[in-house]
Amino acid sequence: MREQAVLVMENLKKTLEAAGCQLSDLVAATRYLTDVNEQDDLNAVWASYLGSHLPTTTTVEVARLATHPRCKLEITAIAVTEAR
Repeated sequence: MREQAVLVMENLKKTLEAAGCQLSDLVAATRYLTDVNEQDDLNAVWASYLGSHLPTTTTVEVARLATHPRCKLEITAIAVTEAR
């Protein structure tokens, strides 16, 4: 989980940057896990990227993700920033 969580967070960070945002602009995220027992590992990685910034989160356990059978995590996120 930790390795996949780091990859997901790096991808999220790059996606936000491409849109002119940063992780501190996140206001909400839904985190889909295939094993809720690994949530502590995800939370540790999540905290290392977000620090004290706490967007609203919902965590959902799913039987499987559509992307790949070994994929353990998917995150959808909403970010808000001022118009430039």
